[in-house]
Amino acid sequence: MRLGDLRRQRDQDEKRTASEKHAHIVPANVSLRNRTLGAFTDRLLSTKFRTDISSRHTQNLMKTFRFVLLALTLFTASSFAGEIYGTIKEGKNLVPTGTTLEIKSSAKTYSAVADEFGNYRVAVAETGKCEFTVHLKDQSITAEIQSYWNPSRFDWVLEKSGDKYSLKRQ
Repeated sequence: MRLGDLRRQRDQDEKRTASEKHAHIVPANVSLRNRTLGAFTDRLLSTKFRTDISSRHTQNLMKTFRFVLLALTLFTASSFAGEIYGTIKEGKNLVPTGTTLEIKSSAKTYSAVADEFGNYRVAVAETGKCEFTVHLKDQSITAEIQSYWNPSRFDWVLEKSGDKYSLKRQ
């Protein structure tokens, strides 16, 4: 370095405060993440940033952000329900359109109606053992199923023995 450069550097060093002079010196055991967090918290505590937060535009933006966060939280909480779906057949034939079914968990009973192809779909909020009931021709046929957080498929065949039906998994 030349003498003029050294003088210029010395003048700049005198203008900086002690913390600014040694800001680049970081102990070896401090990670980059901690250095970044330190700069972030310094900015949070700075007066300029606090005045930026108090601006009307930023307050409106924060209200909007809180609303969107609340809406997403409520939406995702309702989407945790596990879906139970499948088909119901009577022997080799489809069950009649409008055949009702119920899934009873420990907390609630969920109802559904089979479509013209024997398909059904029920969102069950709880996990665990449930009782699956099909109402067909003045009979209630039950079986035990397991509800999970993930969608589960249960295909059933109604087998007739005498006057009574029984549910078998297909």
